[in-house]
Amino acid sequence: MTRYRERCPDFESFLERCAPVESHHTVTEFVLRWDELREQGRPVSPEELCRDCPEHLSEVRRRVQAMQAMYNILASSSDEMDSEKPAPQSTANM
Repeated sequence: MTRYRERCPDFESFLERCAPVESHHTVTEFVLRWDELREQGRPVSPEELCRDCPEHLSEVRRRVQAMQAMYNILASSSDEMDSEKPAPQSTANM
């Protein structure tokens, strides 16, 4: 999530606005844990995260889906930016 915080400084406030106030902290903790594990290459499902708190499952699932969509957009825009960079010129023929 660190690299996305650099691109989107309001990332955490985005997460906070997505959840109802009454379950805000718990849901945010679950989503942040999901993101930490994803960055470590250890993906976890919302069902696994909410195993002990099933009342939060639908909101965690919704927010995880929103974050996955955001990551997909950021990754595709990053790929597009990389493909637009000119190839380095070889100095072998100079």
